[in-house]
Amino acid sequence: MSVGALFNDPVSLNKRGCDLIERFERTGCIEDIFQAVATLHNAVEFTPDSDINKHARLSNLGAALKIRFEHLGIVEDIGSAIEVLRRTVDLLPDGHPIKPGSHNNLAAALEVRFKHLGNMEDLKCAIGHFRSAVDTTSADDPSDLSRRLYNLGIALCTCF
Repeated sequence: MSVGALFNDPVSLNKRGCDLIERFERTGCIEDIFQAVATLHNAVEFTPDSDINKHARLSNLGAALKIRFEHLGIVEDIGSAIEVLRRTVDLLPDGHPIKPGSHNNLAAALEVRFKHLGNMEDLKCAIGHFRSAVDTTSADDPSDLSRRLYNLGIALCTCF
């Protein structure tokens, strides 16, 4: 593969974006999280909707946007993260093994936005996605189920 082809190869772009997130979390270099978001955005853009890995690239982009919001408070980032994570949930068919985790990630982003902006609708929507995560998590995975029940419980307590 030529160097030029790497600039539009979604696999390479996704890996590079994830590496930049990891480096940001280790070093705190702000430029890394900005570059991660841009790189992961390109990975998503160069991935056709028919690609079986589209959901993973969307999820990584959503995570990067959420991380950038949590560190820098750019309100548009959390809105974009929620939009991208919604696309991830919608893209996965019911019964897909990672759909519960996608519901959980979306719920977590909605909960973060609720804590920042105080919109009760975000919290209600988060609770719905936490419930979906719990309801669709396999009983064969007790650690994931336990963590998702905990998340749902915290959101319900917050709502109360």
